[in-house]
This record gives sequence, structure tokens and C-alpha cells, in this order.
Amino acid sequence: MISQQASLYILLDISGSMAAFSRKQIIDGLMDLIKKQENINRYILTIFNTTSQVVEDKETILREDLEKHFKPGGGTAMNDAFVKTLIIAKDDINEKIVLFLTDGDENSSTATLEETKNAIIEAQKGDMIIMSLGISSKIAKKYGLNEELCIEFDKDDRGMKEVINASSEVMFEYTKELRSGVQLRCNSNFLNNEGFSLAQKKKAKNSI
Repeated sequence: MISQQASLYILLDISGSMAAFSRKQIIDGLMDLIKKQENINRYILTIFNTTSQVVEDKETILREDLEKHFKPGGGTAMNDAFVKTLIIAKDDINEKIVLFLTDGDENSSTATLEETKNAIIEAQKGDMIIMSLGISSKIAKKYGLNEELCIEFDKDDRGMKEVINASSEVMFEYTKELRSGVQLRCNSNFLNNEGFSLAQKKKAKNSI
């Protein structure tokens, strides 16, 4: 059976508050995550602060790409980033994974909460997996996100490192299944709503 291929959509918060974290650590963490994945042949990078913009769409993301685009400043157009990305993904024939990384709350979008929630729910009905870093259960419910694939983290460098590591581990378990031609939407892990473990969530919040 031919292996399935996946697209990874990275939605990266570059609002002013992200300057509180080590720039090098975020870039190192994302590069490590990218290098560890299997069966991903398309990477789409969307950055967002007061506005959102798709800045890369290619076979892989390079360090120089993250160095170029990670320049914190401005607000948090979380809704716009989601809506813009989900529109692009509609025409993608690959399996689709979204990795959303933020440290704050929506405060700058033109897209409404209702519009964003409807787009997310519709995408999750199909073959899109949305992993959200920095999203609480309360926010997840408000946006219609799968809570098992949402994880909060302490707003410091340790928390950021742990949450990126956790997402890398979870994503690897999913993407490696594509080698046998298994589609993500048919993967038993997703059907059982498995995502971040309790241990991973506790570690990211420094509660163990």
C-alpha cells in the first residue's frame, strides 16, 4: 500500500508578548519537531500578530525561514489565522495537521468568534487534526476545538520547551502511521480522542 502523505500547517503567534520567550529556544524547538516527523511533504507557515499572513508553503521549513519571520510585536489575530489557514487547507489533497502555537488571547481579528468556530468544527469533521498549544479547556470549548489535542503551558522558557516537545511526540505517533497508508481520520488514536497525556499536560504546567 502506498504511504499517505501529510501537510503540516504551523500557525505561529508573533505578537508582542512572544518576545518574553527565548527566540532561539522557540526556533530550535520547532526545527527539532520538523526534523522528527515522518511522511510530511508540505509545510505551510502562517504568522500572526495584529494581522495574519501565510509566509511559507513548501516541502520543508528551514531555520532561516523561522529566523526571518519570528519578529514579535503587535496584537493577537488568532481568529484570522485560523480562518485563513482553513480556507487554504480545503484544497489540500494530503492528510492535514494544524499546529497552533500562542501565548495569548484573541484581540485583533476581523473574523468573528462564530465564524472561526464554525470553520474549525467543519474542518475537524473531515480529515484535519488541530493541535493547539497555549489553549485552555475553556478556550477550546469556546472555539469547538478537541480538548484532548489542546495543552496549556507555563508562560516561561521551560513551559515553552515542554509544550513543543510534547507536541512533537504526539505528532510523531500519528504521522508514523501514515507509512502503512492509514489515513489520519481513520487512525484509532484520533477516533478515541487520544492526544496529549495527563503527564505531558502536567509537565507543561510544572505541576509535577
